[in-house]
Amino acid sequence: MVQSAPWRAALEQYRWIDRYLGGEEFERYGESEEVRVRGILRQFGTDGEEARTLMSAGPYPLVVLAGLLIFGCLVVWHVLRDSRAAPPDDAPGSWTPVAWLVAGVVVHLLLAERGGFVVASVPLFWCTARAFDSRRPGRDAAYSVAISVGAYLLFARVLQLTLPAGILEGWL
Repeated sequence: MVQSAPWRAALEQYRWIDRYLGGEEFERYGESEEVRVRGILRQFGTDGEEARTLMSAGPYPLVVLAGLLIFGCLVVWHVLRDSRAAPPDDAPGSWTPVAWLVAGVVVHLLLAERGGFVVASVPLFWCTARAFDSRRPGRDAAYSVAISVGAYLLFARVLQLTLPAGILEGWL
């Protein structure tokens, strides 16, 4: 199978790395990965068998929770403050915000494969911002670029998760 044309096409299409292992070599690799992952889990204080509470998980979940609470409060404050002066396109029953969100998702899906994460995420974030506040498109565009690049660098470089770089390959 690994020599077939469909497999080669799948490797190219999904940008997979062709590292076939079979038989005993694959078994040794699986066992070494098991040892490696268990070591990492032990380093973080669990081997996957014990239940952890929010307080025992370390500072990261608490920082995320605090950030969610802070930003949630800011959103509520912003909505309450601006509810008296909402622009006409944000009026209750208006489909404009929904249209912006749908447009952002569609453009993201169209650009994700060829353009890469950053190129696809910028319009998604910009359309989402426009759906909630249409008064500052320039600022929203700048934030969209910053958030997309920041998210890519966080996930791809810090967390070492694979995200497609697309046309920005070599720049990020």
